[in-house]
Amino acid sequence: MKKRNFKPKTCERCGDVFKPTGGHAKYCCDCSIEVSREKQLDCVRKHYKKNREKMLEYHRKYKSSKRDSKMFFRTLAMTSTIADSK
Repeated sequence: MKKRNFKPKTCERCGDVFKPTGGHAKYCCDCSIEVSREKQLDCVRKHYKKNREKMLEYHRKYKSSKRDSKMFFRTLAMTSTIADSK
């Protein structure tokens, strides 16, 4: 397999110069981890915001153990307060 040598790029987040491992790399190694976490969190927040009522209705209909319900409502409360703050 042919080894690819990409030209150094500038990170869009921090501005440091880095050597990309792929052709579409936009962020350095440190920033790419943070950016992927932020994108994942944003996706989860949108999902909870969109489906909150359905999930609450489902949970009320099919109650599980107390431990699961506490964790469920704690997660819902955290995501809704984080989403509301943005």
